[in-house]
Amino acid sequence: MTTPDRLRHLACLALLATAATVGAQSQPGPGYAVRLLDGQDDFGEHFATTRFGTSDQWTAFHYVANEQSLFAGSCADGCAPEIRLTSGADRGRFVSAARRSAGTQANRSFAAYYNATTGDLEALDCADSSCNFGTPRVLDTVNDVGVGTATAIDPATGFPHVAYYDATNGDLRLYRCASATCDTGSSVVIDGVGDRGRNPSMAFVNNLLWIAYDDTTTGELRLARGVTPFTATNFAFFAVGPGGDAAITVDGSNFIDLVFRGGTDGTLERLRCLDGNCSASTQQTLDGAGRGFAPSATRLPNGFLPASHHQPSAGAMLATVCNDAACSAPQRLPLEAGPGFGPTSVAQVYAVGRPLIQYRDAARTEMRSTQCTTLACTAFIRRIANGIPAFAANVAVRPDGRPVAIWTKLRRPRIGICADALCTSVAYRDTGGFNADASRPSIAIRPDGRPFAYYSSSGGSSAWDCADPDCTTGTNREVSGAGNATSDVTELALRADGRPVMLYQNRNTNAVFLFTCADVNCSSGQSRLLADEPDPSVESTQLGSFALALGGDGRPAATWALSNQPTPGNFAGALRFARCDDAECTSVTVRTLGAQQTFNNALAVRSDNRPLLIENTFAGARSLVTCDDATCSGAARVALPNPFDIADQLLLRPGNVPAYASGTNGSGGYWLCGDPACGSAERSVLIADAADPQRGHTGRIAFGPDPRPIGAFAEQQLRDVWLAVPLPDAVFGNGFEP
Repeated sequence: MTTPDRLRHLACLALLATAATVGAQSQPGPGYAVRLLDGQDDFGEHFATTRFGTSDQWTAFHYVANEQSLFAGSCADGCAPEIRLTSGADRGRFVSAARRSAGTQANRSFAAYYNATTGDLEALDCADSSCNFGTPRVLDTVNDVGVGTATAIDPATGFPHVAYYDATNGDLRLYRCASATCDTGSSVVIDGVGDRGRNPSMAFVNNLLWIAYDDTTTGELRLARGVTPFTATNFAFFAVGPGGDAAITVDGSNFIDLVFRGGTDGTLERLRCLDGNCSASTQQTLDGAGRGFAPSATRLPNGFLPASHHQPSAGAMLATVCNDAACSAPQRLPLEAGPGFGPTSVAQVYAVGRPLIQYRDAARTEMRSTQCTTLACTAFIRRIANGIPAFAANVAVRPDGRPVAIWTKLRRPRIGICADALCTSVAYRDTGGFNADASRPSIAIRPDGRPFAYYSSSGGSSAWDCADPDCTTGTNREVSGAGNATSDVTELALRADGRPVMLYQNRNTNAVFLFTCADVNCSSGQSRLLADEPDPSVESTQLGSFALALGGDGRPAATWALSNQPTPGNFAGALRFARCDDAECTSVTVRTLGAQQTFNNALAVRSDNRPLLIENTFAGARSLVTCDDATCSGAARVALPNPFDIADQLLLRPGNVPAYASGTNGSGGYWLCGDPACGSAERSVLIADAADPQRGHTGRIAFGPDPRPIGAFAEQQLRDVWLAVPLPDAVFGNGFEP
């Protein structure tokens, strides 16, 4: 699926245009259309999870189909791909994973997967517990191998082992890593009779290696038990009976317990070994015909078995929970009915014993989860993850009304250039930044129409100087240097002549700086110290809520919030205001405007050079602060409505009338004051989610030729980025409008 194909236009004004996309959540406000800019992907067909010991945290490995790559993500109730692990070719299908538990590799996952371009078995040796990065390994390149993998760690050595299917020869093979990192190893055929080895599942128990797999020739499920060195001659083989798609778990006695799709009618079957060698076993049907496809199973803390499974005829995800060792009275749970749920799922369990099932919604190409809120699973919470998170949206408008947006994805800033005012298509530009997810990136349009972006980058901050109005190419320009913890603040403003001005902070020392560019391209510039606040070690002092604005006289002004603890447990704060004494900020005057803890403050400068601020206090008050003069030697405060939504941006309309962005549960929009003092204000909704009013939309607005603003919003639960654009006035043949 190409990037333009994933751009989703949800809806327009009813009598003007109508459009919809299956699974989309956000809807436009009156007179607006909304466009999905980023955050929804095709994933969930191939995924695996590994658990952090007995904690309620997992690392997941997702194959994202539209990226043809493998991603990792940290999971709790929900699970989204966040870290790219592979690139190029088509690498990541049929992924399986296990977590190592000892030595230098403790808590690090190991994932095996299929390279669909070369037909190779590959693996990823994670370098940390969350797999933020790792070392790729090519394990087997002979034949078409890896269309089905299972990974387990040998507890005796700490070495990973991978069971996998050789599609060329129809064999079950085993790759035996010779070290904990699997930098060396060897492959052996375990079962080469007929067509055997699809859908492997594997576990180590008491120095024995167990592998369950399909015999496609006979339609049977087979089980292999091996001892070191785990060659074919060291395995014993069992024909379980008609069926396949097995999932292996181990009970409290260290006996193998299988759930699988049974026979030709697709029942959910269980084979429970009664001794360590499975010389005796018992089999039972847990659920009826057509309801046992692609099962996954795990163990509850009490040792009982929960399993997730799929019913293709209904497109439904189901679960069965055993409430005793023999599963004499299985509890059947309908997780979600179709169409399109499953077949892939992973059964997990919280430390307290509540099941958690992750599964695919194939119709919407997203991941869902059902979380039991009670031990008896009498109530559920369902959650959605629909792609690689995109967040921290910002927007600007070109003189012809075409929007330009910027946001963060995969730790990099990403720019979207709209082709027209309604943003019916978008061209995406990736900048030179990386490790840039600490702050909201900024973007502005210079007088010659070229966008200019400012963002955090590897501990510092950088700018992207677009070479043309469509930003087809650009130059990365360092502003505050890399590796010096200055990436938390990336506020940007443009002078009348187009020269950028940027605000940043040194996080290590709490020093606040202004960078003034010498030309419109910012090919050079000068850093100016605005304030040297107490460093973080002094009364736990922290700075935040930065804002930057330029007055008509060209002098920059900035605000930020200071928070500290004069005594343990006693929190205090201040609202700082700084105004440069000249246009180049060779000196500066700093004032304290308020003695409370504040957050999400905003700043603008009126045409008479009097600063205007939004002050949000931790006590729950929101005020418009109007300075008495340009230096803000005094100020008047007026209470603003709805202090609980998120408002961290302030703009001025003609006549110095304030407008500010607004984000809250279920919707995003803006407030427009009725006069310069904001004696009254009215909120307009630009984007909403009627299906789930708890999904919040936060972002920024920008005004262009249309008196109504354009908004770029980050949806907080699904972590998508949306653009809300005003529709043109509808004109009808009879001369009337509705």
